Amino acid sequence: MKEKEWESYAKKFLKADIAIILDLPTSVALKRINQKIRKLKLKKAIFENKDTLNKVRTNFRKMKNFEEVTIVNGNQSKKKVFSDILRILKKFGI
Repeated sequence: MKEKEWESYAKKFLKADIAIILDLPTSVALKRINQKIRKLKLKKAIFENKDTLNKVRTNFRKMKNFEEVTIVNGNQSKKKVFSDILRILKKFGI
């Protein structure tokens, strides 16, 4: 989907005052997914593969220009991600 098409499509459904997207490399996401699957003895979902996650990440990153969207680097420590999210929420008075 082209970027302008994606923006038009997404804006029809994106009605939140704020949306926080945690962005991280697909390889890191897959590593975390596989760790959780092993730990909890779950079955991998059909969309939990490199190609699909790359497409999803690409489309979410296109939303960076939406005024209600903030992208946070999810490839940091839990403490740093939490701190970044708190800072964003405070900025919005939440």
